[in-house]
Amino acid sequence: MFPFKIEQTCSGCGKEIMKGEEIFAKMSYPFTRGSAEIMAYLYQNAKVFCANCVAEKGNE
Repeated sequence: MFPFKIEQTCSGCGKEIMKGEEIFAKMSYPFTRGSAEIMAYLYQNAKVFCANCVAEKGNE
């Protein structure tokens, strides 16, 4: 899919995000129309959190 491998990790615990895993992303709304590579855009512009970190944060 990509000529290079993007390894997205959780901003809370550092765990590698797996394909198909539910995530929560804190990001700014894109300022360009259309994003050809969503994964690359998220990697560069978002803080991604795994479901476990979000659940733990909600229970505090």
